[in-house]
Amino acid sequence: MTEQFFKRANPTAGLLSSELDSPSVTEISQRDRLLQLARSGNSQAIAGLLAKKLHPYGITVKIKFQSACLELLLESSPVPDQRRSITLILGELMRLQIPEIESVRLFARERGTSSITWTQTLDLQPIFPVEQSITSIETSELRERVSLGDLSAMKMLIDRALAHKHALAHLAIDADHLKIGLAVQITPDKQVYLTLVCREISHWNLTQLPIRHLSVRGRQSAMAEPTWVREISLQYTFSQHTEEVSELQQLAFGTCKLNQRSVPKQRDRLPTPIDAAGWKTLIASFILAGLLIASQQLTFLISPLLIIIHELGHASVAWLFGYAAIPAFDFTYGGGVTMQTNDRIPLLLFGIGCGFAYLCYRYRQNDLTSRVLLGGAIGYGICAFTPIHHILIVAMGHGFELLFAGIFLYRALSGWGCWHSIERPLYGMLGLFIVFYDIRFACKLLTDAEERALYELGKGGILDNDFTRLAIDYFHVDLSRVVMVFLLGSLATPIVTFLVFRYRVIMLYLFSRLFLVMKDP
Repeated sequence: MTEQFFKRANPTAGLLSSELDSPSVTEISQRDRLLQLARSGNSQAIAGLLAKKLHPYGITVKIKFQSACLELLLESSPVPDQRRSITLILGELMRLQIPEIESVRLFARERGTSSITWTQTLDLQPIFPVEQSITSIETSELRERVSLGDLSAMKMLIDRALAHKHALAHLAIDADHLKIGLAVQITPDKQVYLTLVCREISHWNLTQLPIRHLSVRGRQSAMAEPTWVREISLQYTFSQHTEEVSELQQLAFGTCKLNQRSVPKQRDRLPTPIDAAGWKTLIASFILAGLLIASQQLTFLISPLLIIIHELGHASVAWLFGYAAIPAFDFTYGGGVTMQTNDRIPLLLFGIGCGFAYLCYRYRQNDLTSRVLLGGAIGYGICAFTPIHHILIVAMGHGFELLFAGIFLYRALSGWGCWHSIERPLYGMLGLFIVFYDIRFACKLLTDAEERALYELGKGGILDNDFTRLAIDYFHVDLSRVVMVFLLGSLATPIVTFLVFRYRVIMLYLFSRLFLVMKDP
């Protein structure tokens, strides 16, 4: 697949501009005219709309329209993300609803290269009729027909619930089983699709029907076998407190009960390796952070971010223990300062206590979560009513710096929450810059007597700095010991972040086991 192939296969070049220059443009907006041309099958108009959709993600597109198949060549640096590209293109084509297009073939490669990295074929023929049919009947009417056992109404409602996910549903009733098969162009996320399906079914009145069990199967369109299967009981179960809770409702509201099939398989619990994009991100981040830390001017420009993170740490922990606090910049002596009340707000402490009580009640049937919450409540009480909370308020200024550095580095490694390719190296740059900055700061305090003396003077000779307060007021040790602990924490931050990334599957499972399970299996 070459660039010349796509250029040669585009016989409509120039058609779009000539038609837009016609007198009718004075009456119809250029955008409406472009939509009309695209829906009539004009390849240049389709290419223009797709290019506009993909441009924010740094992806360029070349197009070939052959028979009923639309072929697209996607280029970006790095290679276009497959899941994101498919979602964007499929969403735009479903919006246009071009009847002449029955399928789409995607070819993706890195800009400047000739080798194709990945390909994907999308079948659009069965999608457009479904999209048109589900908009013609009101939801309430469809749900009334469901109560009469209308399978076509069930399918329309499921299709409507999953329309934004571009999934095709196939329904069948076998004895007392309602079977739902979901076909998606990319591997369907089990939690997301189960929640959407169960949320819709929870509105159905099935009491007059013989349906007692629900089976949901998710698969990729190109595969015959399902990727995952979930069996759900539609009957209610009663707890000892006569509280009516169904498995369907638990899934619909994200409080599903884990069973043995929900535990990650052994192969899924393997450590997550750093992919090629991750290594490129780390190298770019290391170089950019090194340039920032080496330049005093650039360091000065980034320092406000560090200051607000530092003061936000003081203020957040202060509020956690009942003190009103506001983070601010210190324009008199430089840096920042957190203004904090001396007296606590009893209502805040009471609210936090009520929060623990509510969580303990909510998870009372989950022994593991109950024990964790009870331990957290006891630990919080010990800290809140002893001098420990003062130590935490002082220490978490620098603690928040390391915490945010870890969050930035995790986003760089995993790409979590990043929509643009440039975000990962930027997050990595900021994370490593904070780590380098803190390491250099600690080393100066340990090795430079002048720097240490200046630090011990505090702000204007009145306010002691954080490490000085920790060393003298609380731990009664030499300043260098506190600084050494901070240095070790700075060095450990990238290591801890890497371990969190590497074993994130297990950590996510533990998190879901604690907070998504209302009742022990």
